[in-house]
Amino acid sequence: MPTDSCVTGGCHVFGYTVDRHCGTDGGFIVICPFRPIAGYANLCPSMISTQPQEFAGMLSTVKHEIIHALGFSAGLFALYYDDNGEPLTPRNANGLPVFNESLGVYQWGEKVVRTVTRTWEVRGARTVQHNVQLLVTPRVTEEVRRHFECPILEGMELENQGGIGTELNHWEKRLLENEAMTGSHTQNRVFSRITLALMEDTG
Repeated sequence: MPTDSCVTGGCHVFGYTVDRHCGTDGGFIVICPFRPIAGYANLCPSMISTQPQEFAGMLSTVKHEIIHALGFSAGLFALYYDDNGEPLTPRNANGLPVFNESLGVYQWGEKVVRTVTRTWEVRGARTVQHNVQLLVTPRVTEEVRRHFECPILEGMELENQGGIGTELNHWEKRLLENEAMTGSHTQNRVFSRITLALMEDTG
């Protein structure tokens, strides 16, 4: 349906999810409670095309939004579980992590997302310090090391631009370009083993 979110800053948006997921099981499931059980995605009618050559891109966007609802969302990072059904983020007595008021989400733990400082070499033989947020779950880290052929990488960078809804909710575009879970669509999207690893790492 057409909404204000279908046009942001003069740009037209094909689809989006609101708060990624819109319901959890409320902790009633004994193993891995507070998992997403419902999600909401809106496809903006003005951007839907009947042209056959547009179908693959539209289908990719729908898949992208479903992946957000299933777990690739800053609002769900704190609710990930390990292979034994234990939470990766510490919990309070109520069974939930600490709520981060400034971000509006449950605060994830260091076993899920970690801040790392990188030293970048820039023009003129200068260096700058740059903080990045890395998703560091076990399978994601394994796939990132394999993908980039670098055995010391700590995890996969999350997007640091784009504002609410894009920042922290996608892979860093300058590193993965047309991976389906980057924040903008620039060419034919593909789902990498890194995204599939993340889905498995949600628990």
